[in-house]
Amino acid sequence: MLRKTVVLLFSLASIAGAQELYVDINAQPGGNGSHNAPFNSIETAVAYANGLPGIPNIRVAPGHYPVSATLLVQKTMIIQGSNRMNIDAQGFPTGADPLTESRIVGTAALGANTLVEIGNNGNLIPLLQILNLSFEAGPGGGDIMNLTSAQGFVIRDCVFVGSSALPAPTNSNGIRTYASSGEISGSYMTGVGAGAIARGGSPASPAIVAFHDNRSVGNKNGGVLLAGTSDGVLASGNELYATVWNNDLSSSVATPVSFGIRIFVKGDEDPVNAQLTSGHITAVIWNNQLVGNSVGASIDSGFTYRLVPPIANMVCDNRTFTGTLDLTFLNNTVAGSTNLPGVISFTRQQTTLGQPNSPQSSWQYLHNAVYSVIDPQHLFAGAKVDNPVDDPFVGGPCAADVVHEALNNSLTINGVRQSHTP
Repeated sequence: MLRKTVVLLFSLASIAGAQELYVDINAQPGGNGSHNAPFNSIETAVAYANGLPGIPNIRVAPGHYPVSATLLVQKTMIIQGSNRMNIDAQGFPTGADPLTESRIVGTAALGANTLVEIGNNGNLIPLLQILNLSFEAGPGGGDIMNLTSAQGFVIRDCVFVGSSALPAPTNSNGIRTYASSGEISGSYMTGVGAGAIARGGSPASPAIVAFHDNRSVGNKNGGVLLAGTSDGVLASGNELYATVWNNDLSSSVATPVSFGIRIFVKGDEDPVNAQLTSGHITAVIWNNQLVGNSVGASIDSGFTYRLVPPIANMVCDNRTFTGTLDLTFLNNTVAGSTNLPGVISFTRQQTTLGQPNSPQSSWQYLHNAVYSVIDPQHLFAGAKVDNPVDDPFVGGPCAADVVHEALNNSLTINGVRQSHTP
């Protein structure tokens, strides 16, 4: 049913009668965007398209397009480059043919700002398409592309890479979606923080995301991440429906907790102002390659603070976090994990794995959370599971940590309730 819903959504994304604009880095200055007088700046083209009625279609010729300020996409449009994707023997993309590539490049002037910001202007953005383009993060470490309240988006045959001015992999994330629904397919992500991050939505702006036939490899943090909440954005919400299939999510080993796929309940919103304390994810993950990562597949609580950063201020987060994960894993290949093939944790993954920057004194466990995992191929047979009866941490400045309070979390795998861990 979930996949049928996604396919139906994308069938609406065929946009006809679009007004065409042309961009060519080799064009003379002062163009008007016509075929005979193209813009020579992608920044100029996007700003002009935001002010047009109808649905502009920006066609980007091969070349490198430097960007010094965030590209703000604030209405429905099509941005289509010239990339001809290279495909390997397995059918996965490996990048764009450099002779055809249209690459949007963040410069030092961009700083730590996002390269492309879609939405986040108080409006829903329907039926947006980003096609056959490459994006390179700026050296300041900002993310490459954020989508907020974009409904029916399509990102296809694109490339997302870290800054060529920095050693790979970088901290810049490839794609982040907030309260958005759409499809990411046929794309290549490498040398970034996480290749793609999909986060929850609400009935006003649902989060239904399909991620398929992509290669997201060699990243600092991992291939793809699913997070249950989007707080502080238009139509904030805590429900994500995702399908992740036929992807190569491999070779992320920059840290001991790098992952092929990670799924967590609570996102990393501002811990002081965020209101959401629960996240809910329904996801089907099948036919993916999770090879040569630090951790193949990880399920955990996410950002469930005890102490609000900066930790040195000793400010307690008095909220209690909960949520539900309804996950199905089918026919995935997990191999060559340098740390563990899998992790299932009701606190932060880094805490469960004993990372020194994520002690139990800083991160709490979920309460009354329910994880339901269908795993007929036993992907998680060798996983480290962290599901204690009571919170093992006592101490510190927070009133909630005076006693080992009961957690009442539930883990079910293939319909069988699992025992709690010590």
